Amino acid sequence: MKVKNGSAAEVLVGRDPSGSFVELQTAGGGVMDQPRGILLTQEEARRLAAIILFEAGKLDAPATEWLPAEPARRSA
Repeated sequence: MKVKNGSAAEVLVGRDPSGSFVELQTAGGGVMDQPRGILLTQEEARRLAAIILFEAGKLDAPATEWLPAEPARRSA
């Protein structure tokens, strides 16, 4: 995986020690990058997975289909 600044990163996913949450940990490749962790409930983890799958599905579509549209201009 690449982060926005172009460096390599790693994402680890598993259950937290209590077994109640999905734990998401990221570690960046830069000197200033500190490992970060997020605890997600079952519902939050499912929503995140759905969002990722939805956005990944749009990667196959031509760019003109999903670019933001120009806002409509109104005359005074």
